[in-house]
Amino acid sequence: MLIIGMVGMPKSGKNYIGDRLAPLLGTETIGLSKLLREKIFEETGDEKPTREVMFKKVLEYRRREGADVLAKLALKKIESLPKNNKMVVIDGFRRVEEMEAVLQSGHKSLFLGVIAHEDPETDRQIRLQRLQRNPDQRGKGYEDAAHFDEIDRFEWAGPDELGSRIGDCLARVSELEKEGVQGRIYVNRDFRPPREIMSEVMKIIIRANKEGQIPNKEKK
Repeated sequence: MLIIGMVGMPKSGKNYIGDRLAPLLGTETIGLSKLLREKIFEETGDEKPTREVMFKKVLEYRRREGADVLAKLALKKIESLPKNNKMVVIDGFRRVEEMEAVLQSGHKSLFLGVIAHEDPETDRQIRLQRLQRNPDQRGKGYEDAAHFDEIDRFEWAGPDELGSRIGDCLARVSELEKEGVQGRIYVNRDFRPPREIMSEVMKIIIRANKEGQIPNKEKK
């Protein structure tokens, strides 16, 4: 099984790419946020937990079951997939521990870190502009630029020691890329046709696979 791990900040295009990548690969996407919502529902009966509830519960689960708890749920779900599934996309990594769980799982893996621009401030501005062009998102906690920045800081490096650390995850992808294995940073620039974006992403995956840069890891 080849696991494609998606990492990125809000409005980077991570979900956009992940949702289109799975059909191209003939597989499905396992969303870590979706697994969190399912776990909350099983425990509380809450079908539509708020962002605040999800933040609170994920910290509780990480303290109780480990910082990689959501990755373990994803790996367990992979075991139930049909045997003819050769690839799967896992979306929404927010902790390096989640990435390490996949890297050490025994499956092949390639992490794709999606950013809007190489410069951090320009990246933030582009992602905010994308939000402003998509008003449907404003009911999901992104009410204005101030709310966007608040959520952004929380996702990049939250105040809790077990909170979101997407910044660390992107740094880990960069490390893997420099090592020549299992990691690629992809700059998802604005105003390009979906076909062009997905063609570039598929080339990254095919090239890495051909060059043997997504090896199996021994289970520990």
